[in-house]
Amino acid sequence: MRTPPTTTIALDDLQIVAHAFLLRLPLRTPEARRVARLRELLEISSELGRQLAAQTHCGRVHCQGSHGTGDLHADTAALYGTLAAFGALTRAIADEYRHLVDEAVPPAFDGRTPPLAHAAVSA
Repeated sequence: MRTPPTTTIALDDLQIVAHAFLLRLPLRTPEARRVARLRELLEISSELGRQLAAQTHCGRVHCQGSHGTGDLHADTAALYGTLAAFGALTRAIADEYRHLVDEAVPPAFDGRTPPLAHAAVSA
């Protein structure tokens, strides 16, 4: 898979994924798939944290005037590759679960009518 030249992560997609973490599906197969997809995202998220820490550390060393042994260009490329993968998987998972989340999350409280309790989701 080719790394795109730009990547974006939409707040809406992140919110859908957050709700997907909170969902519990009553049927075994869809629930197992949900858990597997979210664990895949957690793995990429962990790798993103490691890549960000490595790139940040290397940048700090070079910013202080030292010539560190790390390769800032390679660390930056690895960080971007992981960020792009995280973004793509986030979008894919959000697209997969958006309809379930839209059904489960009540409309925003407008101050006039009391908010509804979260509805149980069935799939």
